[in-house]
Amino acid sequence: MIRTRITDFRQGLSRGDSRFELLFIAVTAIALVLRFVAWHRSWTQIDEPASVLAIEMVATKGIPLFPSNVLYLQGAFFSYLAAP
Repeated sequence: MIRTRITDFRQGLSRGDSRFELLFIAVTAIALVLRFVAWHRSWTQIDEPASVLAIEMVATKGIPLFPSNVLYLQGAFFSYLAAP
């Protein structure tokens, strides 16, 4: 029973569903173009300097506490992972 289903599936693939192949290629091409455009137009994240400072504070104090005594918990997991 399983062998016949596999054979039917292979025969279906060998016939080639050109609509599916064209749709797959079109969707992949559109996704790649959109990803490239987004990458090309993107800029660095707004909170990168704050994240770098949080990493430095984790390395020196053990917690992401800014010099202004504000606890920075946005991305705290990353701060602990990136701290030396």
